[in-house]
Amino acid sequence: MFPFRVPYPFVRPDQHSCSVVIKSTDGTFLRDFEDKDDLHIGVTSSKGVLYEYDQRGLTIGPANPSWDQSLVVFKETSQHRFLSWDDALKTVAEHSTWTPSRYCEINFNCYDFVVAFLQNLGGHCDDAISTKAKFIEQCVSPAIAKAFKYIKLYRHVWEDGFYLCGLDS
Repeated sequence: MFPFRVPYPFVRPDQHSCSVVIKSTDGTFLRDFEDKDDLHIGVTSSKGVLYEYDQRGLTIGPANPSWDQSLVVFKETSQHRFLSWDDALKTVAEHSTWTPSRYCEINFNCYDFVVAFLQNLGGHCDDAISTKAKFIEQCVSPAIAKAFKYIKLYRHVWEDGFYLCGLDS
């Protein structure tokens, strides 16, 4: 048997412009994440600047180190749409909705910001962004499921020094 390399699914947001990125709210994906843990989501501009909404309100700037193990949920690949991406992001960010006082962990959170941005952008997965629940089901959950396979493999190798395919369900 020949050794093979499993692609590393995690990214730093500043390396992925025009993307929707997600991270574990507490800790890192590889070390701490469990499948029912909370996630935090944000959007990067064409320059890789992160826009995120949480209890601090809307923050714009370079991602802090807690974002170093992020997953790309969506990435705009057409460079001719980068300007409209930034325009939509600026429009949504300028809205007075994204204040600390309006933030609610359950009912008005980072997902609301991202869905509002994608709806403002238009032209992408209109059905998937019609509601926060559909967005999570159709866009976020598949990315997390794929990453969780990598996480399980990583943890087996970390703990045991090896992993035998087919013996673990």
